[in-house]
Amino acid sequence: MTMWGAEEVGLVGSDYHVSQANHSTTEGERLSDYLVNLNYDMQNLPYNISELGGGSDYASFLTAGIVISGLNAGVSDVKTKEERDYYDQMFGQGKGGIAGVTYDHCYHDFCDSLANINPLVHYKLTQAAAYVLEYLGRHDDLRLYLYPQSEIQQLERLLLHKSTRKYNAQTEFYKKN
Repeated sequence: MTMWGAEEVGLVGSDYHVSQANHSTTEGERLSDYLVNLNYDMQNLPYNISELGGGSDYASFLTAGIVISGLNAGVSDVKTKEERDYYDQMFGQGKGGIAGVTYDHCYHDFCDSLANINPLVHYKLTQAAAYVLEYLGRHDDLRLYLYPQSEIQQLERLLLHKSTRKYNAQTEFYKKN
């Protein structure tokens, strides 16, 4: 298990780790030893499918060809009326939050602390993370499940040849070196 720091100033920790793993020759530390990156830093209940924005630590792994997954608490996106109504149906009238404001007003702010954690959401997301880990752990050949043969061949080619493109997670686009 690895944890990253300095995400608020850029993807410093995960970018550094992936760049070092890309050059490592130590078994278990090489980028080619990774099968999946599970990003559980932010979590959301009930759920909506959210798009990848590139501004989190998974970006370094994704651009290196490593499968990623994670849970998201909604961060700084604005809750729609439809989402509020959906949450009201699940939790009871008046408990679906406020439409037109961010999901988490403390996201990357001074109040983003342990005091801002919703215990029910934390519990449910811990269960979700445990389910994913158990589900993945039950596969006899996790690599084959995560990377169908054509994907494995493509990944191995990528890992053997240094890319001429560099992903900039802060601006979310590829730049030519």
